[in-house]
Amino acid sequence: ELSEDFARGARVNATWGMWDARRPLTYVINGSWMALVGISAFAIVVLNALCSGLSAGLIFDALRRISPFPIALLGALVHAGSRLDAAYGTTTLSEPSGYFLSNVALWVLALAVVGERRGEAPRAAYLLGGVLIALSNLSRPLTILLVPGVPLLVLLLLSRRGLGKRGALLGAARAGVFVALGALICLGPWVV
Repeated sequence: ELSEDFARGARVNATWGMWDARRPLTYVINGSWMALVGISAFAIVVLNALCSGLSAGLIFDALRRISPFPIALLGALVHAGSRLDAAYGTTTLSEPSGYFLSNVALWVLALAVVGERRGEAPRAAYLLGGVLIALSNLSRPLTILLVPGVPLLVLLLLSRRGLGKRGALLGAARAGVFVALGALICLGPWVV
């Protein structure tokens, strides 16, 4: 109902509106899509299928940037063959859109790690990664648990690629600060 109201441009009742909703971004994503293609449950199933297909490509490209090709291919194939993802894709639930946003976040963070390896300081990429993780959390709960793990993963990836201890620690600290800041900027209104 919230998605349909959003698609029609109807005013959302404050008692069950966006700010009180359990997964507020889901209604914005689904409503925006329905405003483009028409209001129906089938439209959401199509959107879920698109999100799932794009997720496989994002998983492959992110893993390809930070790991050998066979691992990237295996990761994408595991997603493509996921029966759980296929089941969620045939519903109007929020998992596919939230999962897609978390995969976009991981792809952006993989780009940031590549930038760190080249000696850049990709603050904007880390910040965007944090925002995307938070948006994913507003669509599908529990993805916020990625935030504390990002600096540890960055530290591991940078230390294994020959960056000195100081460079790896600086990259991990930069990742932690900017990912947390991005998540906080995005989640702040809902927390307050």
